[in-house]
Amino acid sequence: MILSNTFREALRMIKILLTLALLIFSTTASSWEGRAMIDGTQLWEMCEPEDDPIPASFCYGYLLGVHDRGRYESDEVCIPDGATLNESVDLTRNYLRDNPELHHRAADWLVVTSWYEEWPCPE
Repeated sequence: MILSNTFREALRMIKILLTLALLIFSTTASSWEGRAMIDGTQLWEMCEPEDDPIPASFCYGYLLGVHDRGRYESDEVCIPDGATLNESVDLTRNYLRDNPELHHRAADWLVVTSWYEEWPCPE
């Protein structure tokens, strides 16, 4: 099979680009350790508009994930049995609205902190 020079050059470029992509991914993946995927600013953008179903569904889903993780890992926040997801979202919205100077923090930290202020575990 005879390959044209253009085709060979294209294959060589693809190999180079794939190699670079793998190198970049492998170095950035290690820099993600301990870093939050989203911060308070991004969470506020999703949780603030109550009447837009797309960001609101992200907000509710994110808070559900933090809640479920926290049920097993937290000994500082004690969410009462009767608490609803709407209450959790309202607490988080209010905390984000009242503390814009903390929006640079990790979103999960902000969620847990907002719940801790309302639902701390008894000492």
